[in-house]
Amino acid sequence: MIITYHGESFVKIQHGDLMVALNPKGTNQVRIGGKDPFVIDGPGEYEVSNIFIRGFGGPANTIYALTLDGLRLVHWGRLGDGKLPEAVTSELGEVDILFVPLTNSPAGDYRLALTCQPKIIIPLSESETLIRQFLKEAGAEPVKPIEKLVLKKKDVLEKEGEVILLNAI
Repeated sequence: MIITYHGESFVKIQHGDLMVALNPKGTNQVRIGGKDPFVIDGPGEYEVSNIFIRGFGGPANTIYALTLDGLRLVHWGRLGDGKLPEAVTSELGEVDILFVPLTNSPAGDYRLALTCQPKIIIPLSESETLIRQFLKEAGAEPVKPIEKLVLKKKDVLEKEGEVILLNAI
């Protein structure tokens, strides 16, 4: 699985021939190497290549959950009030990889991320100030950004709340 960050709260996930674009609003970088990924950009249930994706919430903010290669990936969307709706929390289940678009309260975002007990937390923001505040709260200040995250299931299962920072490409 290869995960890349494309600015704002836009993330692409590639697994074999499958490419999924989560939350690509506000950008035109959806094509990948001449291919169009499966775009998830609103509430509802989606299926592509026997992968089921669920978007909870409404058009202003959608929380996405999918299981890929035995890993549960969750993307918060934009949590304006810094809270996960209770109805969504119960349906998310165990979270392996959590994408956290940062709000104006990175410390609160980190504390909220911990309630999901993810194995990997990936903060999403183009603001260096917000990223620094998030890393400081997480005690992960020495973490350096990488261009892409390449993962296998076995790599993830050993982790507990590890923060990984991706550069926007």
